[in-house]
Amino acid sequence: MMKTVKLKVNEFNNDEIEEISKRFNLLKTSSKVLLNRNIKSFEEIEQFLDPDFKYFESAENYKDLHKGCQRIIDAVSNNERILVYGDYDVDGVTSISQFVVLLKRAGASIDYYVPERENEGYGISSEFVNSIRSGEIDVDLLITVDCGISEIEKIEEITKLNKEVIILDHHQCRDELPKAYAIINPKQKDCPSENKHLCAAGLSFKFLLYLNKFLKINDIEDILLEYACLGTIADIVDLVKDNRIIAVHGLKKMNNTKIIGLKKLIEVSGIQDKLIKSYHIGYILAPRINAAGRMSSAHKAIELLLTKDENEAEKLAGQLENFNVSRKEAESLIFNEAVEKIESDFLYKKNVIVVYGQDWHEGVIGIVASRLTEKYNKPSIVISVKDGIGKGSARSLDYID
Repeated sequence: MMKTVKLKVNEFNNDEIEEISKRFNLLKTSSKVLLNRNIKSFEEIEQFLDPDFKYFESAENYKDLHKGCQRIIDAVSNNERILVYGDYDVDGVTSISQFVVLLKRAGASIDYYVPERENEGYGISSEFVNSIRSGEIDVDLLITVDCGISEIEKIEEITKLNKEVIILDHHQCRDELPKAYAIINPKQKDCPSENKHLCAAGLSFKFLLYLNKFLKINDIEDILLEYACLGTIADIVDLVKDNRIIAVHGLKKMNNTKIIGLKKLIEVSGIQDKLIKSYHIGYILAPRINAAGRMSSAHKAIELLLTKDENEAEKLAGQLENFNVSRKEAESLIFNEAVEKIESDFLYKKNVIVVYGQDWHEGVIGIVASRLTEKYNKPSIVISVKDGIGKGSARSLDYID
């Protein structure tokens, strides 16, 4: 079925286009592109064309920054047990990796936890809370990254167990927020930061740069930057302001990376002789990192990014490569089955496409939903049914929430 797309071209004042073109020595087409991206002021244009760290927004603009940093400093000083909890995608994996690599170097007692996609799902899982309650997981300070902002009940349960929680999340905030010790989220109503489009990895980078002013760990910032760059590009956030600075400078560092695991992943991906660009992260490296959480456990990806052992890195990179092959096979199988059902049952005539299958792999149904939305230009919901219970993933179009 052929899809029809209507394109609306914005019209701009010719004098404005002329002025921008002359001031920044740009083609008029380039000036129109900037205006289309809502980059209009001379200051914004200058920062976009020259994404230098001199334009990097101070982390002090984040609400609860000082409170959160001081709590971590106290935890390190008192040898408290710190646990970082994060999502199983690239953004979560690289956020966790940043916290672990810095705080371990600072001598902290730190561990991390990533929920299993199939058994626990997204966010703070009930299994995790129960493990704290039973004493199986012993923690004094919990730091959530890339999740937590909507977990009002779970955070309350954890705090009632006399555990303190710092939430570092970039997702939309509800009117009511969790009662955590500190919340670092630029989307809070009373947060003055202008960088509202950061992913968790970018937010972690800014937070940890500030924290390191007090921890004073040497030769760590480039490593944090590479992790942040991976997460920023993989999470498909707008590459403006701080995001653009992180991406541009992170890619420069990544092309001469000293992170053993990342180097091995680049090698098994067959791009060791390429100049690493955003394309290579988005379409080659990120899918392999994500494949660990989709097909097995995201722990494998974190272990790869953190290991200092070359043999272990080679082994883990090979495992991620195999996971990605399995992911492609499962995705292709489910997509073809879904398309067959949609075509035979005329589901493409519906306003929203809903398709389900028995024992479809839950790790790839989100990708399949995205591909169906792209193919049919309609919101799509893909459901995997197992033991009479359906778990679904939905994708929509930009203009349909």
